[in-house]
Amino acid sequence: MITVIGPGMETDALTALVADQPDNRCDLLLVNALSDSAANDFDQLDDQLFDKRCIEDVVDCFSDISGILPSLRTGSRIVFLVPSDFLGGTGCAYQATSAAMLVGLARSLALELADQMITVNCLAPSKDGKLDGMRESIAFLLTDKAADVSGQVILIDGGTNLSLRKS
Repeated sequence: MITVIGPGMETDALTALVADQPDNRCDLLLVNALSDSAANDFDQLDDQLFDKRCIEDVVDCFSDISGILPSLRTGSRIVFLVPSDFLGGTGCAYQATSAAMLVGLARSLALELADQMITVNCLAPSKDGKLDGMRESIAFLLTDKAADVSGQVILIDGGTNLSLRKS
């Protein structure tokens, strides 16, 4: 069973996603943490707005994951879809911060769930909204070939992140 959760899903909705399965178990948890919030330059943010947006992006995601973790089978896969903003950039101070927090959460979960053979990885698609390569990447992470891939961030951006680092 594949379960998809996103920011702000209620615990009852998460439970209902699993309850439809005969044994109430989950094989793949796809965490959609792609933010649709508007970008702001750093000087346009205040403490309250910064906190609110980070809470929306990170705390809601944490709550959603906590509600579904007990239903994961040994050997399950968790895939976070995170914005590539964790790399940083102009006009994305809060997005970079919340995305980096989500990457940290995913990597920590990878360590904590390793003894259950549960892998946790992040896919970071291009900022232009194209999801090319996402389906294939998710499919790979579900195979036995990816059983040793955990705690990784895989950029799916056609190499555009490389242009950010030109000198």
